[in-house]
Amino acid sequence: INPERYFALHPSAPVGTIIRVTNTMNGNAVYVKVVGALPQTGDNENIMIRVSRAAGKKLGISDKRFQAALSYTVEE
Repeated sequence: INPERYFALHPSAPVGTIIRVTNTMNGNAVYVKVVGALPQTGDNENIMIRVSRAAGKKLGISDKRFQAALSYTVEE
């Protein structure tokens, strides 16, 4: 996986889903593609999405955890 691309892991969105992630602290937004499921481990407790380093940089995050708003649809 190219580290310069905008990818994410999400606990329930299907692989291939495009999610708009908005950093609620500064208003920066980016579209990410889900490439896998976020494992349900202790490290991921209370985490709704994990984004690639490139997406995090575009969002202007400086900490591992940040407040975000997610927007996406899943077709049935």
